[in-house]
Amino acid sequence: MTKKYTLFFFLLLVGITAGAQVRVSEGVEVDRTVHDFGDILLSDGPVSCSFTVRNTGKEDLNILSVVSSCGCTDVKWTRETIPPGNSGTISATFKNQDPPNPFDKSLTVYLTGVPRPLVLHLRGVVTQDRRSLSTTYPVHFGSLGMRSALVNAGEITRGKGRTGRVKIANISGKSLQLSFRDLSPGLELSVEPNPIPAHGTATLNYSIQPGVEQIGACNYYATPLVRGKSYQQEVTGPNPELIPADGAEHMRADSDPRCAQGGLEICFQTYVKQDFSQLSPKERDAGPNPIFGQGANYDFPPSPAGTIVHAVFSFKNAGKSPLHIYKADCDLSAVHDISFDQDVKPGATGYIRATLDTSGQAKGEFLSMIRLATNSPLRPYVTLFIAGFIQ
Repeated sequence: MTKKYTLFFFLLLVGITAGAQVRVSEGVEVDRTVHDFGDILLSDGPVSCSFTVRNTGKEDLNILSVVSSCGCTDVKWTRETIPPGNSGTISATFKNQDPPNPFDKSLTVYLTGVPRPLVLHLRGVVTQDRRSLSTTYPVHFGSLGMRSALVNAGEITRGKGRTGRVKIANISGKSLQLSFRDLSPGLELSVEPNPIPAHGTATLNYSIQPGVEQIGACNYYATPLVRGKSYQQEVTGPNPELIPADGAEHMRADSDPRCAQGGLEICFQTYVKQDFSQLSPKERDAGPNPIFGQGANYDFPPSPAGTIVHAVFSFKNAGKSPLHIYKADCDLSAVHDISFDQDVKPGATGYIRATLDTSGQAKGEFLSMIRLATNSPLRPYVTLFIAGFIQ
């Protein structure tokens, strides 16, 4: 897996999950935020899906508007008022008229009483011809095929769990009994159906319950046992689901060695944030609020490889209570010695410092990311960037 794709997964750990009822805001839930069409043929024509929005509050709910990210997706939604205890729907049709490629389209949903819009995703891979299971699932553990050994489990609220599902395949000509060993604490897995039929597919269900001490970027691991035996990971071709985010071509990140080619494990990547769901609007407004402004970016001048860069970020706590920074995560080992003012009083200025060793880094534009986990209800995590040019 290339570096830029690994960071793309890191960027996506912001609430993008499937297979679980998702709480949007106080009194509003949606059945899921992602619909994956999987592999579809160009000749299949338009494909459709729907999302269910449930009013769990005490006031009427209206879906004000749904905006598609492109003209390739048509959308309809419940226009009538949704009373408490009732549900509405958002239906989307992907026209499937573009050349064969992976796609990830978004729907931005505006709801009454919800301060931030809800973002839904339509994903899939359009192909010209039907592909073999081995090609569709190019990461192999013996006869077990997966799209990737890195599973994006999304954002999890601290103290709460998250469930999801991943499509897997049996690429062999006989049934496959799948089990797991060495699961990280808090991770549970099941497979349906199990055994997996010959040349068939199945669903890998996962459940993650973070420990009370866990926060920020957290990975969970499991070793798959194919008919009772573990196998080293082999990659037989490019992964069609790894779509780089805009600008990701310059981002740098280390791959997780435990889930790289030759490894034995599957990795479930998550980002755990503090739970602020029980706070009232008044309590939220009384919380800390780190404001970085232009200080969220540190740009270093063109520098030869081997240069040591000392990045400094400054911010002001514009809130009404002390700010606490729990953790700083960066998935590039060349960025090290990250230090920060862990507690910053209201009105005071705080600093984050990091050292970048450009030795061994590829020449050209450089971009890496640091993510802070905080106790701010307004900004539970803050993203900082180190950018420059390596000569």
